[in-house]
Amino acid sequence: MAFEFVIEFLRLLGNNYAYILLSMLAIVFIFVFYFARKSLAIASFAYAGTRVRVMSGRMLKQNKLKELAESYSASDVIAAFEGSAYEQYVAGKESIEEIEQALSINLADDYKKVMEMSPRKAKPLFAFMDSRYDIENIKRILASKITKEPVSYLLPSQMSQAFLQRLNEAESVEETLELLKMTPYGKVLEYVSSDASMSTIERALDKYLYEKLLSAGTIESIAKKAGIMKDPLYLKELFGIQADIINIKTVLRCIAEAIPEKDVKRLLVGKGFYLNETMLETLAEASDLQSAINALQGTPYYAIMNDALRAYQSEKSLYVFEKALAEYYVGRINSISLKQPFGLTPLVCYLLLKEHEIKSIGMILNCVKEGLPKEKTKELFIGA
Repeated sequence: MAFEFVIEFLRLLGNNYAYILLSMLAIVFIFVFYFARKSLAIASFAYAGTRVRVMSGRMLKQNKLKELAESYSASDVIAAFEGSAYEQYVAGKESIEEIEQALSINLADDYKKVMEMSPRKAKPLFAFMDSRYDIENIKRILASKITKEPVSYLLPSQMSQAFLQRLNEAESVEETLELLKMTPYGKVLEYVSSDASMSTIERALDKYLYEKLLSAGTIESIAKKAGIMKDPLYLKELFGIQADIINIKTVLRCIAEAIPEKDVKRLLVGKGFYLNETMLETLAEASDLQSAINALQGTPYYAIMNDALRAYQSEKSLYVFEKALAEYYVGRINSISLKQPFGLTPLVCYLLLKEHEIKSIGMILNCVKEGLPKEKTKELFIGA
């Protein structure tokens, strides 16, 4: 009945008017459909975005980190965690090592929560994050073989606990690398030998990760398919800057270790966010710190590194550069996290900031364990 009424109405309007009306209805339908899809996409991330904002509010403030840096023992550390998200995890612990393990469990739990509350289409993002955590865990396990120190904690990853335990129990770097042949990361053996230094191993692992997963545009592709709003732009920046910083740190350490230019180029990750191929080429050719810094002109890193160079003159430690770059990166994460409330972006920002916080706490715990002066400990963590 209604359909017949519409047909009769259009007939009375005449052909021209009917055509105009139908065109207008089609346009309205397209707009309604488009915005409905957009709204549904945003709604699918609404719960995760809201929960992540709540979790972010429970992260440690700067004054709490400074209080933690005042600790003299495990009991002092536990007291400093009172009222924080870590309180229930460290309760009853008796040593710094046990506290470090508790922190890793907290990170794993938060990672699991974020993953489970996210829409199914975000699954590729967590596969990418898993790969980052796998690489970080491999680096920590290999470092333990070289330093003969036990691994303090491992990050949540797709590698089974049983296999990580096998890697952990391997008696040498060579045995660990042999076991890695059974994983997708076995290709890293193309860059690493059993007698390689830890810094070379770390560079090779970073190169593998970022060239295979980031430089190929993987994260941007994931964001376009699974994300919303400006996720592709923000995730490209977040992980691209990470690759830039890895390249800068690699060159600085290669200069310090007098590694030949051809080997430096072989270890560099492909282009990141600000550093293009020409800049990377110039950076790899640098023979001293100042020429390396000059290669960064036109990027935000140039001013950061020049400022850090003045501190290096008295400290004589590359850590001043690494700290300055880390502070810049944390600042960018915080800035980006405020720009988009829903989607993949706030999830990634939270996990990156959580990783950074756990790393900062771990550094403070090591200083407590080694009995470093409190003022020195406060200077070391990011933001001090």
